[in-house]
Amino acid sequence: MSPGQDSQKIIELIYGAATNGELYLELVENLKGQIDGQENVNTVNSLLAHLKQSSEISQKFFESQQSQVLYNTLADQLPFPIILLDENAQVTLANESALKVLNINSVKQLPAALNIGNDKQKLQIAKQLKTLGQHTNSDAQTMLLDIPVNRHSSEAASLLAMLSPIDQVQSMYSGNVPSTAVAALFLSQQPNVAIQYEQLQNLYKLTPTEAFIAGKLASAYSTEQIAQMRNSTVATIRNYIKSILQKTGTAKQQELVSLLLRSPLAHKPSVATKSQWIARDHILELHDKRLLSFRVYGDTNQTPLVLCHASLSCRLEAPIHMQSLLDQGYYLIVPERAGFGLSSMPVYSTMLDFADDMERLLDHLKIESAYFIGSLAGGCFALAVAYAYPARVKELMLIESFAPFVEPSKIKGAPFFYRHFPQFCHAWPRMALYAMRLSMFEFKRKPDKSYRHLLGLFNDVDSRYLALEQIQSRAKWQAIESVRQGVEALLHDIILTTQEWGFDVTKIVCPCHIFYGEGDPVATEFSKKLKQLLPNNMAHFYKDEGFASMLFLSLPKLIRTLDWKQNGQTLKAQSPSIREGVLMRMND
Repeated sequence: MSPGQDSQKIIELIYGAATNGELYLELVENLKGQIDGQENVNTVNSLLAHLKQSSEISQKFFESQQSQVLYNTLADQLPFPIILLDENAQVTLANESALKVLNINSVKQLPAALNIGNDKQKLQIAKQLKTLGQHTNSDAQTMLLDIPVNRHSSEAASLLAMLSPIDQVQSMYSGNVPSTAVAALFLSQQPNVAIQYEQLQNLYKLTPTEAFIAGKLASAYSTEQIAQMRNSTVATIRNYIKSILQKTGTAKQQELVSLLLRSPLAHKPSVATKSQWIARDHILELHDKRLLSFRVYGDTNQTPLVLCHASLSCRLEAPIHMQSLLDQGYYLIVPERAGFGLSSMPVYSTMLDFADDMERLLDHLKIESAYFIGSLAGGCFALAVAYAYPARVKELMLIESFAPFVEPSKIKGAPFFYRHFPQFCHAWPRMALYAMRLSMFEFKRKPDKSYRHLLGLFNDVDSRYLALEQIQSRAKWQAIESVRQGVEALLHDIILTTQEWGFDVTKIVCPCHIFYGEGDPVATEFSKKLKQLLPNNMAHFYKDEGFASMLFLSLPKLIRTLDWKQNGQTLKAQSPSIREGVLMRMND
């Protein structure tokens, strides 16, 4: 093929990848082949211009379908039920949470009659639906609904509910709304749960008055009721609401309430007991005004574990069998690196910057030392903490961690992506950034299809486990949340972990447990190198496991084999009070 034909093929791939994620790897391969040894600056700049334009096209394409993707991929992940109703109170569509409340096994059983609420509440909903079915202008209605505690109990709990006209929430369900739907019913937390106004204020940069009003809206109070509480006029409250909408990035009051219902501002008291555990998001404001986000699982009076997440992941990374881990007397902290999830930019210059952040986090939580876990690229950052602050790391668990001084491109049997993409990122970071943006938008637009394509990047063992339904729903959600702010942090992770690390791993003194499985030549080479370099290491080989099974399925069992609890309690001063279900901003 002539150079001109090569260039034309790449340009076609660049623009094709804007709407077809299956072309992404082929694009990367051709880009690398085209620019290796390329001395023609004009050719490189031309490719950059095409990539930039293609990523902008992909972004617009994504934004045009973002609402649809939000429903397809995230609605089933939301902790509160969403039910679409026609004017006859028939359920036409429901997310996964709603199906459980409705005692319906599958959307294939829809439409079905709405079967929640007492007779009076059902009548109230029916009247409102008839009004909406006649296309009469109507605002969203808030109410209390009696919801069964579970499928096998006659006991009911009164939950807040909001019934919104379908045209006011249409953007949330673009392309997914049955033509007969006239309203969306949102079910929220129990009405006696206090909204944490201070945390709401910090999360959305609201004034105290705005936070109060927003909290009351989320607790089903009308504008008139809030005006009476504030001894103010309805017009004044509406002006405050306009400001709140602007700060929260919402267009209508219904969108605002929906956003607030999704925010971790209040904890719904559970009727279950020990078998349920609570995940709590927190934000620590550091001395330089950066925000460090982290998630906490379990009782903070127990022994702390710190999990350093993989690259295409975030604070949501956690084992499926969490309760089994907590029952051993631990609680889990999952911090996000700069630029991932909710942690603010800029990205780290070195991995030791992350170590500094971990020292500040442990200081704030008054934890003198803890056990650290690192998966894949997260292992590099966990090692950085052990090197920089040896007294803070009791022992280290590395799950198929990356290693220094290993070139993936030279590993026999390594997949194309691992052999070539890190080199591509180092040589042409701007080009890699645009290419990754294409992939990100495609992933968000078609998560199921893109995830299946992503499985091709892994070895057979990990692909098999990642394809399990219980794992893939978590992995997709983690990936989407990890690039909330874009792909810059992900690109930088790849660069930092595949260049000289900037610290000497042979100086790490804490016990390091190296866990790895079979089937991945890259993980095998990394493990060999870590065993050579780490002076105090113990290797743990699991024949039929990979990082996916060890992290998501086997982690509690693997930690139990280490006897960390029997080897002595982690030193821990009295922790500050951490309220459940609150996204907090704390001073460094």
